[in-house]
Amino acid sequence: MSQEGTTRPLPRTCVIGAGSSGLPVVKALRERGIPTVCYERTPNVGGLWCIDNKHYGASAAYDSLHINTDTRLMEYQDLPMPEDLPAYPSHRQIHAYFESYVERFGLRDSIRFGCEVTRCRRETDGRWSVTLDSGGTETFDALVVANGHHWDPQWPEPTLPGPFAGAQIHSHAYRNPSDPLDLRGKRVAVVGFGNSAVDIATELASRTVAEQVFLVVRSGAWILPKWFAGTPITRLPQPQTLFPWMPWQVTSLIMGLVMRLQFGRPSDYGLPEPDHRPLQSHPTVSQDLLSRIGHGDLLVKPPIRELQGGQVAFEDGSVERLDAIIWCTGYRVSFPFFEPSFLEVRDNVLPLWNHMILPGVDDLFFVGLYQPLGSIMQPAELQGRIIGEHLSGRLRFPPEMQMRRELTAEQAAVEKRYRRSPRHTMQVDFGPFMHRLRRILRQTSGKERES
Repeated sequence: MSQEGTTRPLPRTCVIGAGSSGLPVVKALRERGIPTVCYERTPNVGGLWCIDNKHYGASAAYDSLHINTDTRLMEYQDLPMPEDLPAYPSHRQIHAYFESYVERFGLRDSIRFGCEVTRCRRETDGRWSVTLDSGGTETFDALVVANGHHWDPQWPEPTLPGPFAGAQIHSHAYRNPSDPLDLRGKRVAVVGFGNSAVDIATELASRTVAEQVFLVVRSGAWILPKWFAGTPITRLPQPQTLFPWMPWQVTSLIMGLVMRLQFGRPSDYGLPEPDHRPLQSHPTVSQDLLSRIGHGDLLVKPPIRELQGGQVAFEDGSVERLDAIIWCTGYRVSFPFFEPSFLEVRDNVLPLWNHMILPGVDDLFFVGLYQPLGSIMQPAELQGRIIGEHLSGRLRFPPEMQMRRELTAEQAAVEKRYRRSPRHTMQVDFGPFMHRLRRILRQTSGKERES
């Protein structure tokens, strides 16, 4: 339903974070005349895609990082990426794109850099008090949280038995084979099977870098290539993008066939056989992993059983001498500026209607809290427009009870489909999710707002 003819003042709105999710929100709000202030705790836009933000603990990027969804899925619809970019650009090229986005739409004067939000409190009058690390407090009518979910490292728990004489870091700290640890000529275990783990392990496994690298995996995963038949795989026709109503099993069948034709089965390379169908878990995207394993540069190991000083014992009974362990064990979804009595996230579970709204709190919005096989940027752009239309009085959301019913149904579908893991609590199918967000926007003035 739409709401027209309102004369109420436009709500002064706070946006937390000037990364890939916060920037399109700032743009959408400004375009609708909504007074907007964006707080960014670093001196830079781009969030995790600005590697200089590692100094502030706000970037998980490493020097060799390239995107694993191609430019056509990564770009905002309002500003296509330059045609001369490669299909999978580096983090520096992506950061330059975000800088150009800020300049193209004149967003910089709405962003307050070097301002960390330390507390957000909803007052009895419904307004938000936002406190900064400087000690100052400002009041807003609405709050948009876009602080990302790849900045608070999750370390393995419980702690493994025994001491370890070598060095240990989380992948969040890794920048290159010499920073923050000198891993050249060393024996290194990389624990995890996500994209960061695979990128770091394949980089270190070059014979000119580490002496020996072990990839420690607990369970199997499907390896998705970046290219298939010379085409970036995310540019191939996606059934659920073309037909959002199509069951995910159809896409799973097609993806499984593509992966089998390209690589064979993971077990052909000594990896654990996945205990799930393709797209029942977030796939690992790599063109290099299986080649490294096949050449013997990268050895696959089961989980660590015990730390033994300068050695590590694995669950298969093998023991290896190690100099360092890199824990690629993911991230916690956390909001340190909220009181736990207001909002506390456990096991990365945060029930949000369309990954955006906490039912019953109509002036608080979250953007970018989802994990698609695709980019975060384009859904965030749509979420920003939805929030802008709502705050400008042109779009009403469903009643709270309807939101809760839809949310419960979505959670049940996610639990039925995906392996139970904190990694999958925010999983979405890119095409159907984009379709849902566009459908919400179509309610505005009864016409299409997204081409």
